[in-house]
Amino acid sequence: MISKQIIINEVASQSNLSKEDAKKSVDAIVEGLDYFISKGESVHILNFGTFELRKQKSKVSYNIHSKEKYLLEERAIPFFKASKTLKNKIKK
Repeated sequence: MISKQIIINEVASQSNLSKEDAKKSVDAIVEGLDYFISKGESVHILNFGTFELRKQKSKVSYNIHSKEKYLLEERAIPFFKASKTLKNKIKK
């Protein structure tokens, strides 16, 4: 798994930014994604993909230990859909 620090180091090396400036940039992007997605907005990044919230319908579930059933309320879950460009890069 790639950590946030590895991404910061890669951004710093590719953009000739200091690691501190790269960290600020990565943090700003993540905060922006958090803000817009939490407001229900879809965020599309060209040649990368789309981040959005999707509704998960309410359903009956159960506790595997006690076999007790309970209702899971409808909720929003984050979802990422990769672009065709990213999918093609992954295939290679």
